[in-house]
Amino acid sequence: MTNNGPTGMNWGPVVRYTGQVSWYLLVFTVFISLFARLFPMQLWLGKLQALRKHTGIAAFLFALMHLLGEYLKRTAGGATITDFLANVLSDNNTMLFAWIGFLLLVPAFLTSCSWAIRKLGFKKWKLLQRLVHPAFVFVVLHISLLPYYRGGNIDYEPLVTLALFIVGYVALLIKYRKRYEKPQE
Repeated sequence: MTNNGPTGMNWGPVVRYTGQVSWYLLVFTVFISLFARLFPMQLWLGKLQALRKHTGIAAFLFALMHLLGEYLKRTAGGATITDFLANVLSDNNTMLFAWIGFLLLVPAFLTSCSWAIRKLGFKKWKLLQRLVHPAFVFVVLHISLLPYYRGGNIDYEPLVTLALFIVGYVALLIKYRKRYEKPQE
């Protein structure tokens, strides 16, 4: 398979770098909120948390560029969008995980404005924003298994990142549970 798209451009590096930037922004977006809640006395984390909306939007836009670059890379030999989608749904790659993650990010992206909060109400809006967390899990699966389906080994770094994310939320759950537990008599 060639990386040269319809214009003769090598789309491989574009796909790789936009995917990496999207991943780093998504990691920052999900972890900064967790850290700010775990360590509320660290005011600088609260200030960084204010960037979450912007980094989330940027993560989505880089993921969109990643997707478009992948499409252009794969359709360079004259393949159709049907061929591209058939490849996405095949068993021998992790593109389905990427698509699910991307589709879960769409509602969060579309409602990342104050108009959406007013229109939906805070609870519904927050529910849509929380779709970022399952999207994060699917992106981890996509990145971790990609080298395996290309004949290599599983990439454990994203899995370790997910494990740290889970440990952080378990610690947060324990912290909140202790705070609201009533003392036994």
